Formats: sequence, structure tokens, C-alpha cells
Amino acid sequence: MHRLRFRRLAVSRPTLRLLNSLAWGYLAGAILYAALLWLSGDSWWVATLLLFTPRWPMLLPAPLLALTVLPVRPRLLLPVALGVLVILGPGMGYRLGVLGWFTRSTVPALRLITFNVDAGENPRVLALSLGLQPYRPDVVALQECNAETANPEFWPAGWTVRFDDGICLAGRFAVLEARAFEPGRTGDQRATGTAMFYRLKTDSGPIDLGVLHLETPPKGLAQLRTSAGVSAMERNVLVREVGSRLLRRWFAEQSDALIIAGDFNMPVESTIYRSNWGSCGNAFSRVGFGFGSTRIMPNYSIRIDHILTCKGWRPLRALIGPDLGSDHRPLIVDLTRTR
Repeated sequence: MHRLRFRRLAVSRPTLRLLNSLAWGYLAGAILYAALLWLSGDSWWVATLLLFTPRWPMLLPAPLLALTVLPVRPRLLLPVALGVLVILGPGMGYRLGVLGWFTRSTVPALRLITFNVDAGENPRVLALSLGLQPYRPDVVALQECNAETANPEFWPAGWTVRFDDGICLAGRFAVLEARAFEPGRTGDQRATGTAMFYRLKTDSGPIDLGVLHLETPPKGLAQLRTSAGVSAMERNVLVREVGSRLLRRWFAEQSDALIIAGDFNMPVESTIYRSNWGSCGNAFSRVGFGFGSTRIMPNYSIRIDHILTCKGWRPLRALIGPDLGSDHRPLIVDLTRTR
């Protein structure tokens, strides 16, 4: 019985050195790219631009490199493969939901959905309840909604439905308290975003829920095409950092066992996100599987909608809902109490 042997192509030493440099250089480039996102995103304008632009092009060299090195030096597939894993994981945010593997048998106490419905542009906004009904939510928190969205006629009978300045709440539980955070403004940019605190009445005790919609980065990114350029983009970053800091402090004053949900307008790689919200557990980061993209754009998608558990709760499962007419997708999370 003869063993099959892989015959490598003979190439010159300079060519071999070039292939070696390209393969290991791809891995180094992938690590540098991911490091820029995590260490400088939303603190240096170049990294911020990378944070909010397509990331998949970083994968394009990998197939060509793999096909090139395979017949010459197969072991060079290792750095190429490692580079792909770095891009997919730290670079593009792919999650394996490892913590969720150990919670499959736990019965959730709450199923929460957060969703930026883009009411002004969404032709299906009045049918949201029908689209979300298969997921059987307990509470639905909506951003960019309008008063018509909160019409009780469009929601299940007996549900509590509220509209609070662009934020809507619909759910099976009565609202014991509702407090609004007054947004500040800096020129044409909303400095703090909008936010609501709700205390919900349940048989197992109150649920404290914060819902927010933070300032958007495109206001700064769009300025790169104008004479204002980098300075305007940096001002937008500052506005968003101030907004996150003030809102995080305000939420902490409302409750120490808080669930926070909404459109943060920033991914987890952002330095603003990590410095202000990183102390709370991110549901999809912990128990979600896949990229978990919640904002869908023509050229790429990104996860900027989050559900956080700061104390008293932990996530069991997290998934992304269907297309319901918005440029966002619903984030659906099962939660259980920890005390």
C-alpha cells in the first residue's frame, strides 16, 4: 500500500522568503488592525474611522495567500489561518456564546427585546407586534419610535404601552415608575442622547430597566468630506463620550440592579463603550452566537444595539431577530435573576 505524498513546488529562495513574509505579515497586520480597533477606536480619528467602516475587506487577502503558499510551503497556512481568526474574532466580533452552553436548562425570568424601529422611514412600523409575536417577549423597548407606534391597539390586549420622547415601552408588566433624563445639546449634536428609567411590577419583584438612544457617529464621520474634517469628527467623539459618561452616572443613581437596553450607536470595541459601559455584562458578547449585527447597511453590518446587565441579572440566551422594515434588527435576550 503506497502512501500519498504531497509534492511541493520548487521555488527560489527569494520567492520563499517573500511568501514567508507575506504569510506572517498578514497575521501581523490582522493583529495590528484588531489592536487599533480595541485600543484607539473612538479615541483616535483614524481608528474611529476603521471602527465604523467595513471590516470584511481584511479577509480578502487570505484565500489568495492560502492558495499561493499551499503548493510551496503548506506550513505557512498556519499564520494565514491565525490571521483569519483574529479578523473574525477581535476584528469583526464573532462570538461563540460559550457561557450560554451552560445555561440551556435554566428557565428565564424575563425575555427582553430592544429594537431601533426607525419609525420615520419604516413602512412596517405599525405591524411590529405581529413580527415580534413569535418570540413571545415579556418587554419590548423601542427607539426612534413615535406616538402612533405606542398605540395600544397595535399591541396585545392587557399590555402596558408608553411613548416617551422617541422611546417606547410595551410589555406584560405595569410601570410603577418612569423617569426621563433631560438631554443636553452641543450645537446641532445631542450631547447625552435620550434615556428613560422604568420600574416594572412583577410577581417576583420589581424590574429596573434603563432604555437609551445615544448620539450617532455619522454626524462626525460625514464631516470628513467637508472642510471641517478631523476636528468636527473629534468633536463628535467628545460629545458621545460626554453623553455616555453622564448617562452611565444617571443610571447608577436610579438603581444598582439595572438592565440597560437600547441603541448605543457604538460597538463593544469602542473605547467610549468600554470606559463607560464595560463594567456591565454585554448579553450578546456573553451568550450570543455569530456576529450579532444589529445595524444593517448596504456595504457592511455592525453590532451597536446592546442589552447590558450591571447587577442582579445574567443573560441566558441572545439572538438577532428578523428584518421588520428598519435598518436595525431586534436584539432578543433571555435573562434570569442572580439574587
